[in-house]
Amino acid sequence: MRSRRISSSVNRRSSLLNPLNVGICLECKKTGIRTEKQFFENQLINYKQAAQYLSVSEVYLRKLKARGKIPYVPLGDRGVRFRVKSLNEWVEKREIG
Repeated sequence: MRSRRISSSVNRRSSLLNPLNVGICLECKKTGIRTEKQFFENQLINYKQAAQYLSVSEVYLRKLKARGKIPYVPLGDRGVRFRVKSLNEWVEKREIG
């Protein structure tokens, strides 16, 4: 029983440190091909992940998208994804002070 508590706390802790569960490419760092930051910033994420990343509700994120107030990438007729780099730039533009 105790080992389960430890493993669940480790899983919880790692999800807090890396909420989108993005893998770390150590080999890329050695070869210089692509850094983890570049990979992460160019990644496309869904509504749930974007809402978690921005610390807002999915409903509010959908409203922002419908009003055209947040950048997004349309996929097909109904699919929508958000680029992490664009979300970061959007937050910086809205920052006051």
